[in-house]
Amino acid sequence: ECLNEIAAQTVGLIHTLGYQAEPFAATVHGRDLDDQNIRVPFQHKTAATRAGLGWVGKSALLISYQCGPRVRLATVFTDMPLEVGTPVTVSECKRCTACVRACPAGAIGGENWWAGRAREEFFDAHACRAEARRQLMERVGVDKSVCGICIAVCPKRGQPMG
Repeated sequence: ECLNEIAAQTVGLIHTLGYQAEPFAATVHGRDLDDQNIRVPFQHKTAATRAGLGWVGKSALLISYQCGPRVRLATVFTDMPLEVGTPVTVSECKRCTACVRACPAGAIGGENWWAGRAREEFFDAHACRAEARRQLMERVGVDKSVCGICIAVCPKRGQPMG
C-alpha cells in the first residue's frame, strides 16, 4: 500500500502543476494475479524498461540501475513533460548465472531477455511458484509463494543514490 500512497501523492502534485495524471497501482498478487497464466493486467517492468530504469533479468525481475533487482513498482501516467531515459531493449546480465545456479525450482533457463521476448522463453513462472509454495509450506506451514533467492544472489547491487 505504501507504493500506492506515493503514486497518489505524485498524482496530486502533478495535478497542482496543471497536468493530467493517473496512477496504476502496484501489483498485489492475491488481487491482481491471473493464477492460470501467472500474469498481471499491466506490466510495470515494461514501463520501467521503456523509461530507461533498467532491464529484465534472467529471473524475469526488473534489474534497476539504482537498486538492482530489489525494487517494487507502481506507475503514474501523465501528460506532464518529463526527462526520460533511453529505453532499455536488451539484458545486461550477459554471462552471469548467479540466479540460474541458485534457483531451487530450476525455473530460470539462463537465457537473456530482450524487449518483446516472451517470459516463457527464458523463465518458468509456474515452476518458480510451485517450488516456492512447496518450500514455504514445508518450512513454516504457510501456503504462499514467497522465495526471493534470485534477488538475494544477484550481483547487481545498483548505484548508490545521492
